[in-house]
Amino acid sequence: MSRIVTARVVPYDLPLKRPWRMSGAEVRSRRGWLVVVETAGGLRGFGDYVLPPTQGEPAGEEDALRRLAQGRVGLDLALSCEDLTVIAPAGWAVECALLDAMARERNLPLCRLFDAEAPTRVAVNAVAEADGVTSAAGRGYRVIKMKVGKADPSEEATMLTALDLPAGIRLRLDANRAWSWDDASHFLDRIAGLPVESLEEPLREPTMAGLAALQRRTTIDLALDESLPSLGPLRVIEEAPVRRLVLKPAGLGGLRASYALASAAKAAGMTCVVTSALDSAVGVAAAAHLAAAVDGSGLAHGLATAEWLAADVAQAHSVRGGWMDLGGRGLGVTPEI
Repeated sequence: MSRIVTARVVPYDLPLKRPWRMSGAEVRSRRGWLVVVETAGGLRGFGDYVLPPTQGEPAGEEDALRRLAQGRVGLDLALSCEDLTVIAPAGWAVECALLDAMARERNLPLCRLFDAEAPTRVAVNAVAEADGVTSAAGRGYRVIKMKVGKADPSEEATMLTALDLPAGIRLRLDANRAWSWDDASHFLDRIAGLPVESLEEPLREPTMAGLAALQRRTTIDLALDESLPSLGPLRVIEEAPVRRLVLKPAGLGGLRASYALASAAKAAGMTCVVTSALDSAVGVAAAAHLAAAVDGSGLAHGLATAEWLAADVAQAHSVRGGWMDLGGRGLGVTPEI
């Protein structure tokens, strides 16, 4: 196995084609850093860290990334990856760069470092507002994610009920912790007859008991995303107050920790969906390879975000008919830097 000979950190600031609106925030660009490691054999691996959408300015992330990445220089690639523990979210970019280089050296797509039988394409959902559902369906997406929690729950339920959904389309809804328990239960009652696959983060103040009570009221899968770290992933899996986990590896200890978490959740009967966080093409590719290893059976993952970017660090993986092709060695994307 090769030695790591260089490591560097490259900043980026990528404008969006249109604002990304979520409860309490409107995002117009994505700012972050690529981590690039190179081996003695000339192979390069890439990782991506993007600031959280609600964080306006950096808070020491670039220095932390540089220290962690350059601390790998001179080490054996495999051993360096083995002894790396992702403590802070930015550390997942370094882990990803190491795994990318390792997979390229072994002539494998990165997903097959986790599962030797992982497919090299994954189903993905679209992200759309009400007026974009028909267009997304026309591009071949069968699962469409929509943000809710931006207006009164009754108004949003009425809007969803009025949608003329094409046959076979299922909705994923994300409230971003916008509602009280009563508002969430009222909303779920109103949409009970719609083809809604899941509702993410319904509660403003999520508790195990509150989530469990809400899940018992509905056949729609409730899902945890940003609340997962604070509630405790292992406790959530043990108590299973909801039926679905949404995994963003940067906040869950990186790719290896997220894969282990998904394996435990699936063994407990929960569904796991992997999503990107409006990352660059490198970050999306990393999440996509994790998704292929976690569940490549046709479950749609939240990865079709590249179309929101007006510029990117590399050619993103193509999405056709609601499927993303991963292709190539490692991550399958190579920035020209």
